Amino acid sequence: MLLSFPRYRAKYIVKAVESISEKGGIEWLHSLRKVDLGEAKEELESLSGVGPKVASCVCLMSLDKHSAVPIDTHIYQVAVRHYGVASGSLTNKRHSELEETFQELHGPFAGWAQAYLFYSNLKKESSRSKKRRLR
Repeated sequence: MLLSFPRYRAKYIVKAVESISEKGGIEWLHSLRKVDLGEAKEELESLSGVGPKVASCVCLMSLDKHSAVPIDTHIYQVAVRHYGVASGSLTNKRHSELEETFQELHGPFAGWAQAYLFYSNLKKESSRSKKRRLR
């Protein structure tokens, strides 16, 4: 299967791989399982092109950090609609605040609750798009 990335991401991927190699490669990545969520995210965000969302995705899906909550535009909209979060720009600070909100609401498996909400929101958006096209 051929993976396709936007070309602008290629340089970040190369730099991130180089940085991971310099930090100790797979052993370094595995070591992030032994530290707390905050430290793991901080280490990952030190890699070129890795921000809060990607760091949270890696923590949740690869490092056994079940409380990591990736926040993207879809989850942000869910939080605004259902959790009374004020709308505005999705800054790094706002990402951290929303992650804490999800953790308070959903406990140690907040990341997987987010994954369910993400899927559910996309499914609803897809249904709405189909209905609009049929009009």
